[in-house]
Amino acid sequence: MGVIQEAAKEAGDNMEKKTGCGFLPQIVKFMGREFEQGVGSKAQEFYSYVMPATDMQKENNTIMVSIDLPGFNKEDIKVKLDGNTLQVSAKRTRKEAGATTIYRQRPDSVETRIKIPASIKSGEEPECPTTLQDGVLVLNIPIPESGKDITIS
Repeated sequence: MGVIQEAAKEAGDNMEKKTGCGFLPQIVKFMGREFEQGVGSKAQEFYSYVMPATDMQKENNTIMVSIDLPGFNKEDIKVKLDGNTLQVSAKRTRKEAGATTIYRQRPDSVETRIKIPASIKSGEEPECPTTLQDGVLVLNIPIPESGKDITIS
């Protein structure tokens, strides 16, 4: 039980003790429960919009980025590497043939920006092999060699 629901239950219990009425306290408890469930689903929707589940791994001279984008087709997704910033956005349109939506939690659009831990200069971005499989976008970003070997004489 969350904070809001707990407070509504306590207020309802106190109201029932003071008034002897059972109906109004039940409404207060119900409203607290419904409010918290609504806030919880909206918070999850907002979080998934702001930051979809992302993993980043470095192996040799490649950084592999995996981003969960369930329900999006590859035509719905735009990926851009600008310097060391990876930008991913996805937007889909739902086709509901006369159906009444009872509950919706999956977002219709997702956007995220991720800093890549590499020295990639703007305008010198490498080609990045990218795949989408089972709702997971996987990018393999080659890390350019930086610096120069210095010979000691």
